[in-house]
Amino acid sequence: MTTRADRPQFELSSDAASWIALQDDACAHRKPLIEDHHRDQSEVIRENTKRAVPDEGHSRRKGQDMRYYFLIDADDTLWENNIYFEQAIHAFITFLNHSRLAPAEVRAILDDVERLMGYGSANFTRSLVETYRRLAEKDLQDADVQQVRQFGEQIRSHPLQLLEGVQETLDYLSSRHDLVLLTKGDNEEQKLKVERSGIAECFRQVVVVPEKDVAIYRKVVSELQVAPQQTWMVGNSPRSDINPALAAGLNAVYIPHPHTWRLEHEEIQNAGAGHLLTLSAFSDLRTYF
Repeated sequence: MTTRADRPQFELSSDAASWIALQDDACAHRKPLIEDHHRDQSEVIRENTKRAVPDEGHSRRKGQDMRYYFLIDADDTLWENNIYFEQAIHAFITFLNHSRLAPAEVRAILDDVERLMGYGSANFTRSLVETYRRLAEKDLQDADVQQVRQFGEQIRSHPLQLLEGVQETLDYLSSRHDLVLLTKGDNEEQKLKVERSGIAECFRQVVVVPEKDVAIYRKVVSELQVAPQQTWMVGNSPRSDINPALAAGLNAVYIPHPHTWRLEHEEIQNAGAGHLLTLSAFSDLRTYF
């Protein structure tokens, strides 16, 4: 998913995103899928739209016949992430023990602070401390502020846990398609997660962006030199992964996660020319591609 944790490393041409080129030999030999610009583009679009959505009845043949570009989200799509933030929030609200505000009201104030602070566990920790300063019903004590800070800092100590079926599915997909990890947030934090995950070799590139919006998706497919109709965005966030990708003309695979960050919730809006596929698990990609 796209969540709190993911900012740029090496730049896209307009400072919009960061690119980390992977040196693994298994991925280095793959060539980007480049659309033939000498062909009539209406013919290309008709062809790709017709073939864009594999159906279950002949998905294996489709996977062999058509090579796609997959842009794959990281947090809560490939590994657990937001559940650790939720645990920290629960501990914080319990520690605050506000006499007048219900837990939901405290959470709403924290959400507002988080919108201002930005992504990543460091910014989340600052959000907790700022919320505590606003809501504490007693004089601030250094020990109490440090306790609140620890709720956020301990998130980084959790072992990185791949979601079920992710490793096997990436191994399968990377031999048939071109995979790019596309995530947003803090650059160093996300880079560390990728290194710890052990799955970096499955991706041609890792791209970290400050935000996922329509302009970013258009920029990414332009830099990759691929047609949007040949590209699928895979993720768990309607707000960051699905809706802007569809609006940019890409296809999208929506894989809901029960603990998606509430600020990423949004109604699915299939506004573009792309196709939407909803799956219950990441491993289901092997059925369709």
